[in-house]
Amino acid sequence: MIRCPDCGARLAEPETCRERFGACLTLEYLHPATFGAVHHLSVMCYALQHNQYAKAAWLDARDILGRCVREDLTGAVFLRLMRERLGTKRNGSISRGPKLEGVSGIPWSTTVADVATADPAAYEADIRRWAASVVTDSAAFEPR
Repeated sequence: MIRCPDCGARLAEPETCRERFGACLTLEYLHPATFGAVHHLSVMCYALQHNQYAKAAWLDARDILGRCVREDLTGAVFLRLMRERLGTKRNGSISRGPKLEGVSGIPWSTTVADVATADPAAYEADIRRWAASVVTDSAAFEPR
């Protein structure tokens, strides 16, 4: 077993979080009507846990994920919120620039390693559970 330095996921060697996430994306793109329904959630969860957003966008992205979880927002509404909230901060990318310090210290209770990929219903439930846990686990995070 290896442990991801970013999110703490335990994975069987030689699998990495990136590879596991890539498998999720493949399912979402190949089967958009089933697996793809939660694409907006899986991307945000992975990006937040692996600190892929720039410092200026990380907290906004977490807030938007919280709204998605609480209000069961669709991918289309999520995209609108991202454009509205992060559009002026993008300068071409929400991932370029300094990263938020301390994200790797958040004790994540659910990661991409906990997502079942064999069945669309289980996949959707796991992604929604992952999203809720990211919001909960990061709620007390004080950015530095």
